[in-house]
Amino acid sequence: RSREQKARVFAGMSHDLRSPLNSVIGFTDLLLKGMDGELTPPQKASVSVIAQESERLMVLIGDILDTAKLDAGRFELDRAWVPSVEILTECSAGAKRLTASNDVKFEEELQPGLPPVFVDKERVIQALLSLIARAVDVAERGTIRLRASRLRPSEELPGGGLDVRIVDDQRLI
Repeated sequence: RSREQKARVFAGMSHDLRSPLNSVIGFTDLLLKGMDGELTPPQKASVSVIAQESERLMVLIGDILDTAKLDAGRFELDRAWVPSVEILTECSAGAKRLTASNDVKFEEELQPGLPPVFVDKERVIQALLSLIARAVDVAERGTIRLRASRLRPSEELPGGGLDVRIVDDQRLI
C-alpha cells in the first residue's frame, strides 16, 4: 500500500512541478523568438540557459514519476500508431533547446520515408530526450546527432521497423 501512496504523491508533485515549468519553457521560447522585442546577445544567452535547464528539469521530473509508477506496479503504456517523423520532430525541438546555450551542437539525420510506429509516443520522446540530456552533460563540445532510418523486413520484424540512434561525434550513446 505504501508504494501506491508513494506513486500518488509523486504524481501530484509531478503535476505541481510541470505546470509552472511548462510556463517557463513557453515564455523562454517566446523571448528567444523575439516576441517582446529583440534580445541583446547576453540576454539571449541567459534566456537560452533558462530554456536548456528547464527542458532538462522536465526530463528529470518525468523520469522520477516513471520510477515511482514502476515501483508501485502502475506503469502503463499508451500505445498507438504514430508517424515516426512526428516523434522525431518533437524530440529534435527538445534537443535543440537542451543544446541551445553551450558548445554542443545538435543535428538530425532522418532517412526519407520513415514508417509509422506502434509506441507510446510520450515515453519514446522522454527516453530519447533523456539520452540526449545525458549526452549533453558528458560532452563539453562537439555534435550530438539523432539518426533515424528504416529497418529492412526480417523474421523478427516482417513489416520492417525503425532504427533510432543518438550519436556523440560518432560514438553511439
